[in-house]
Amino acid sequence: MFLRQHYSSATSYSLRATREDVDAGEFFVEENEEEAYGYDDDTIAAVVTAVSQTDGGVAIVRLSGPRSVQVVQSIFRPGAVSPRSTSTEWIPTTHVVSYGHIIDEDMNRVVDEVLVIPMLAPRSYTMEDVVEIQCHGGAVCCQRILSLCFANGARHAEAGEYTLRAFLNGRLDLAQVGHTRQSMLLTYLRLAVTFY
Repeated sequence: MFLRQHYSSATSYSLRATREDVDAGEFFVEENEEEAYGYDDDTIAAVVTAVSQTDGGVAIVRLSGPRSVQVVQSIFRPGAVSPRSTSTEWIPTTHVVSYGHIIDEDMNRVVDEVLVIPMLAPRSYTMEDVVEIQCHGGAVCCQRILSLCFANGARHAEAGEYTLRAFLNGRLDLAQVGHTRQSMLLTYLRLAVTFY
């Protein structure tokens, strides 16, 4: 189920729909009288580049949300040459690239050699903490890194969810969102505009 909450100064609204609901044109809108406190506290992750079935090229795994940095800290070792490396913990500096390795601690193995780019709130596309992991572009490598992100607290991003978060956080207006050509997202936004 896709759940997104929008908060004003006094009231919060939840827009809920499953993919089947979107196809049928049905939505659930709930008004919450409790104190408004911010957006969803979940962290999302997805591969945001095309992935080839063969090794080659570069792929980007993007995380967005309040735990993005913690998720990446649990799997990334800056400058590490082995899983047993005693390198210091990665301390992100916004918009500064870090070189290192993604480590699968359960298997005690290096997954891939990567570049990590943190874009800390509010200086990111979604206006949330965003971390991009640039890895080798093969499907196996991307899936292993994405699985490690999920195992450490992220969830899979729904189609158009990065752009939806950018809109709800005030980064994009409706005209800018229209250029993304993501029909599911546009359906949600039409509902939001009609509602407000």
